[in-house]
Amino acid sequence: MSFDYTGIEGFAVLDFETTGLHLEKGDRAVQIAIVRTDLQGNITSTWKHYINPDRRMSAEHIHGISDEMVKSEPYFKELVEGITHRIENRILVAHNLKFDGDFLTAEMNRAGVAFDYHDFPQFCTQQNAVYFLPQLRSHKLIHCLEATGIDFGEGHHHDAEDDAIATAKLMKFFMDENKALFDKSVTPAKTR
Repeated sequence: MSFDYTGIEGFAVLDFETTGLHLEKGDRAVQIAIVRTDLQGNITSTWKHYINPDRRMSAEHIHGISDEMVKSEPYFKELVEGITHRIENRILVAHNLKFDGDFLTAEMNRAGVAFDYHDFPQFCTQQNAVYFLPQLRSHKLIHCLEATGIDFGEGHHHDAEDDAIATAKLMKFFMDENKALFDKSVTPAKTR
């Protein structure tokens, strides 16, 4: 059954960089990017912000973001209004949406906002790469980009904005490649 796009303005492609990879051990967001697209997958806006995680970094070796770089940045709670505005009436997309969605949920809840990313329709490019790129053994973002011929450009892997732009391009590739399969792969919002 295909997804019903009624009331949907487009897609919000999300990417986080974090202090570490373990939310359950208290890791926090240090950078967020939201790339918005129209319903055809064309990028309409990009937004990126560093975040003061109020804790020490343990994943600097992955993304290159240091404690010094974020110490004067706003706390997540100061960005909530801007984030909410950028994702409303949109389908949430990420490459490994469980990771980014879990961080978004945890950070929103920590900021005092009742939030669950499952309340949004969603599409995970990593999870669905299995159907669109079945020949790949690894569905990491960089491997999907190589397989589809999408150029990362001047971007840097593990920069939230660059990864979100690349994910948006990959999503559009999937959409253009097989729209019927894409529409069937969008997960509706969880009903309460």
